[in-house]
Amino acid sequence: RELAVAMLFHDIGMIFLPDGLMQKSEPLTPEELTAAQQHPHTGFEHLVGSQAISSVSANLILRHHELLNGTGYPQRIGGEKLSLLTRIASVVEAYDSLTTPRFGVPAVLPDVAVSYLLANAGKLFAKEAVVALCRRIALYPQGTAVKLNTGECGIVAGVLATAPMRPVVLVQIDHRGKPLKEPLIVDLTCDAGRNVVRSAANLQLLLQTQEPEATPIHPVYANLG
Repeated sequence: RELAVAMLFHDIGMIFLPDGLMQKSEPLTPEELTAAQQHPHTGFEHLVGSQAISSVSANLILRHHELLNGTGYPQRIGGEKLSLLTRIASVVEAYDSLTTPRFGVPAVLPDVAVSYLLANAGKLFAKEAVVALCRRIALYPQGTAVKLNTGECGIVAGVLATAPMRPVVLVQIDHRGKPLKEPLIVDLTCDAGRNVVRSAANLQLLLQTQEPEATPIHPVYANLG
């Protein structure tokens, strides 16, 4: 309950940011970045002053951007000083920030966000919290365009909770890049020879670039939002 309440109000400090900051279409200046990073502390003070929530939830709001290695904000604490609930909040917040457009930074797809979290598990984020999150989300949500290792491309038609990396795909483009007259339904949970190698928001974007390109993630902006 304490964690749920905290995450409902975790970004309330954003309402006190300078006008227009949230709507910027380009990266923040150093001064604007410093201002944005004050939102956990501002939100904490506002809620503590109003006595609207418990001290446990208030402290989670204050620390939801802290990182395991102590490079987070606003207090720059890490390691054993971060409670289990704070470690969970940090991972969830990072995933939400990465998959949501904010401060002029475009969103990334769930599989890219998860890859970033996994690459930093045990460094920036608590490994157990990252693993738990990965077991609860769909890497390829319904409607996502995907390319398979066979060269075929299609749209995700569904995902089983027990196999988030093996969606059901409605293949619309064959391995030669030719549209199929009749879409082919491929259930990756039953087809060990096929797997997803790339994803995009829609089929048009997926087909624009033939080779996979790494999506750059700036560590500062990955922890801002």
